[in-house]
Amino acid sequence: MFEGLFSLFRKKLPAKRILMYGLQRSGTNYFETLMHLNYPDATFLNGDLRNEITHKHFRLYPDKSIIPEPQFDNTLQVPDFADFEQQLGTAAPDLYVIISKDPIGWYTSYLRWSKKNNWPKVNHHYIEEYNMFYGMWMHYATQTHKILFVQYKTLLKNPDAVLQEVAAKLHYPVRDAITNTRKVYASKRFTDKKKQDTLNEAYRSELSEVELQDLYQHLNTEVAAFLGYTSGR
Repeated sequence: MFEGLFSLFRKKLPAKRILMYGLQRSGTNYFETLMHLNYPDATFLNGDLRNEITHKHFRLYPDKSIIPEPQFDNTLQVPDFADFEQQLGTAAPDLYVIISKDPIGWYTSYLRWSKKNNWPKVNHHYIEEYNMFYGMWMHYATQTHKILFVQYKTLLKNPDAVLQEVAAKLHYPVRDAITNTRKVYASKRFTDKKKQDTLNEAYRSELSEVELQDLYQHLNTEVAAFLGYTSGR
């Protein structure tokens, strides 16, 4: 009831613009849903075409040979942040939000996703794409203050804190409490069990010790540490 009254009488906020990026299976839909519920005046500029620069899963990394499926194929080379914003033109936002999962959580989910969608076999370890995708954003972050990195687990454990940080970046008033959701676009119902399984790292049991060591061997620890993960976590 009170949330409805808040929505009815609240002062309209400035229409700030966001571009969100993250690999598939990283929690981008959950973040977008939370923002729409709590800060509807913020506009997401992400497009629908998977090979265009505004798509949330767009591959900016230079080695296009590791792109996993044809829908994401592109030849764009944007070595620096200035080049990237030049390509965006009028689609350049007020804030870039980059969503990531910890490397092991992302890899196990991505592997399941690739099998479900019958992706062709690749000649590289999937974690190499993780290295390159987030490595580009790590590089861009040295050249601008417009990028905010968000860990999926933090979003699950403390969505209030994440949205407060986003609000501060957008110069929006910080809300005392947020509206959460179990329904996420393009995802199955987000149950408490799924949430706890993620927070408790149940996915680690999907990999053998040999597979874990192989992942660690291919993981770029500098990128992982920049995102806030140590030992792949």
